[in-house]
Amino acid sequence: MKLRKKSREHKTESTIPLINIVFLMLIFFLVAGTITTPVSDRVQPPELKTLDVKMPEADLLQITRDGQIYWQSEAFVLDNLIARFQKAGRSELKIMADRKFNAIKLVAILDRLRNAGVKNIKLVTLKGRGQG
Repeated sequence: MKLRKKSREHKTESTIPLINIVFLMLIFFLVAGTITTPVSDRVQPPELKTLDVKMPEADLLQITRDGQIYWQSEAFVLDNLIARFQKAGRSELKIMADRKFNAIKLVAILDRLRNAGVKNIKLVTLKGRGQG
């Protein structure tokens, strides 16, 4: 009786499905990465070297190096902005100040905002570009 020898051919799996998944992930992350609002060119925030910080949102108070205040891409005088916050009953605020803005003036602005009822104030920075 003759027995057939089993074929020892190894079928290699196609790598095309893996390549398709990698390209789909690449496209997803390219689209997801462009959804965040870019930081204004008017403000260069300080950079942190150790903490991982999210990119700022559109709802952000920006202070330029010369003290100009911007809220939702509109320039404001601090008194007018405080009046608007009080009218809206705003109690939270994110602030991004230029790294060259005077710290004493920034503290004065923070004090005025706290006295106006804004109790939860967060200073926004960017993660240092030199980090890997």
